[in-house]
Amino acid sequence: MQAMVFQGKIHDVWRSRIVVNCARPKGIPLGPWKAFMDYFLYILRSLDNLHWYIGSTNNIKKRLGYHNRGNSKATKFYKPWQIVYIETFTTRSDAIKREMFLKSPKGYQTLLKIKRGC
Repeated sequence: MQAMVFQGKIHDVWRSRIVVNCARPKGIPLGPWKAFMDYFLYILRSLDNLHWYIGSTNNIKKRLGYHNRGNSKATKFYKPWQIVYIETFTTRSDAIKREMFLKSPKGYQTLLKIKRGC
């Protein structure tokens, strides 16, 4: 496993994704992650800490704004949202496969580990 330094934080690189944990400092903008990969799997947590959302996109900053403006039927009642976890992928299909895995019964344990870390 390789390690990558990203604006003062170390993130683990495994296969084609960069795992960014919940400890991302508030001062780091979302934009620079776009330089590494093209597609993202993200997990959002509502600020009431009761609701979670898993999704994928190629523009994480725009997508977060979409959720926080209430444009998504699935998330509009629980806004505002914050990003707590991101994985990056080189292809859209890889990001969607990972999203579907985390939403499946087999991926539930993995999802619980991610949530516990947040």
